[in-house]
Amino acid sequence: MSIKRINPDMSYETSWLDISQYVMSWGRINRKIGDNVFLGQYQQLPVQVVLDNSRRLFNDSNTFESLFLHFKTRFGTRFKIEHGFLDEDGAEVAGLVWYGIMVSKPVINNRGQISFIVHPVEKIFEKYTGFGISTAAGTTAALIDRLVKRELSSKRIFDKYFEGANDAAKYLINSAGDAVTTISAPSIAEKDYTVDKIRDYSIYDNFHYYTDNTGNFVWKSKSPGAASVWTFNGAGSFDNDFGINICEVYSEIEDIDNTFPRVAIEYSAGNYEVSATVWSPGDGSYQDIYGEKTYRESYYELIQAEAAAVALKLREAEQEIKRIWHFSSFYIPQLELCNWVTMNYVGKLTVSNPFILGVSLLGGTDDLTGYTNSLKVSGVECKIIEFTLDGNTSRTEFKIKEI
Repeated sequence: MSIKRINPDMSYETSWLDISQYVMSWGRINRKIGDNVFLGQYQQLPVQVVLDNSRRLFNDSNTFESLFLHFKTRFGTRFKIEHGFLDEDGAEVAGLVWYGIMVSKPVINNRGQISFIVHPVEKIFEKYTGFGISTAAGTTAALIDRLVKRELSSKRIFDKYFEGANDAAKYLINSAGDAVTTISAPSIAEKDYTVDKIRDYSIYDNFHYYTDNTGNFVWKSKSPGAASVWTFNGAGSFDNDFGINICEVYSEIEDIDNTFPRVAIEYSAGNYEVSATVWSPGDGSYQDIYGEKTYRESYYELIQAEAAAVALKLREAEQEIKRIWHFSSFYIPQLELCNWVTMNYVGKLTVSNPFILGVSLLGGTDDLTGYTNSLKVSGVECKIIEFTLDGNTSRTEFKIKEI
C-alpha cells in the first residue's frame, strides 16, 4: 500500500510513499458491472483500510508527527494497493493494482488505529459538474473525451488523478474502436455531474469505465474478448493447467430478473422508440412464459434514430436468460472484469473407485456410479461480472455470467 499526498500548490507529490509497514487491515476490493441495464455502469465499492496510528503519523497536517506535515490536506490523498504472488520459481508476478482516493474524514480510536474509507479514484468524477464542455455533435467516445479533459481557467481538472505521462496513456477511451453512438445534439445541464454523463454514454453503448492496473482511465465495451483466459474447476473437474480452484459455490441462478426482451427509450415527452423480440401467445417464448417485461428509460438528448439504436443495442445485450454463478476461489488477483472464462463443476463421485464397474465394464455410464451435488456444469463459457478480493484472507469471490 502506498500513497501520494497533496502539495501546497494542490499538485500531487511525484513518487508514491510506501506505507505497507503500517497496514493492519487491507480491506476488500470489490468491482462489478452488474451486467444489466438498470445499472448500466461499472461499480466499485469503497475499501476500508486500517493503519497503525500509534505514533500519530496519519493525523491531520497540523500535527507535528504527521506524515502530512507541510502538505495541504489529507483530503484527496491518493492510495495504491498492489496485489500479486510468487510463482513456482520465486519470481514476483503482478496481479491487481487498485487506485483509490480519500474523500471522507478518517476515524481514529484510542487503540492507536486509524481507519480510512478509500473510494475508487473514479469517485472524483462525482465531485465536478460536466456542465461547460462543448455540446457540439459527436460520438459518445468523443463526449467522454471532452468530459475527462474538461478545463477550467485553461487548466485540466482531472489530469492529476491519473498516472499516464500523456493523453494517449492517461485516457484509454474505446481504444479497441468498437462501434459507438453518435449524438447529434448532446445535452449537459448544470445539474449533471461528470459521472452522470459518463454513465449515460456507457448505457447507450453497453460500455463500462474504470481505472486500470497502470492507474489510467479506461472506457470500453463489456465484450468478454476473443477467447477464454482462465478455467474455473470445481469438484469432479480437473485439468493440468488450472487444477481444482473453486472452494465453494454459493449459488447458481437463472437471471430472470435482469432479462429484458423489450426496451423502450423515451426521446421526447411521450415519444418512445421500442426494440422488442417477436412473440405470440402459446409459442413458449420468454414473453409467453415470463411476461412482456420492458426496460424503460428517458434520454431527451437523443433524437428518434439515436434512441432506436440505443434500444436495439440494450435489448440485444439483455434479451436472453443467462445463468450466473457466485463462488469463492483461491487467491487469483490477475483476473479482471469482463474476462472470458470457462466454468466446470461435475460433482464428487458416489463411489471412491469406480474403475471396474463404472468405466471399464459399463463404458463410463452412471448406472452403478455417479456424481453427487446438485450442480453439473461442463465447459460453459462465461465472463466475469463481479469479483471481491480480500487482502486479509487472500481469497477471491467471483460472479460469472454465461456468454
